[in-house]
Amino acid sequence: MEKVLIYLLGRKAIYIKKLKQGYKEETKAKEISETLNLSDSSVRKYLSVDLKGIVRSKKGSYDIPNFNLFKCEEVFKKDDEVKGDKTKRSN
Repeated sequence: MEKVLIYLLGRKAIYIKKLKQGYKEETKAKEISETLNLSDSSVRKYLSVDLKGIVRSKKGSYDIPNFNLFKCEEVFKKDDEVKGDKTKRSN
């Protein structure tokens, strides 16, 4: 799930910073799947279930609205907490 979120955040950065001319922030699930070498079904699940409320869908294209950027930070914090708990248990 984090790969998909990072990919979408990267697209947002490229778009906002205008690093590529004519670049669109929005992308299709198939493009995400091909770029990240993930199955279409996994990407669609991440977008519609795991990232619901963070990712926006418009006519089959996905992006992260600016007002949800703080939610992205929360996803990564939660992931770090879970990884931290696993590290503590294994020591």
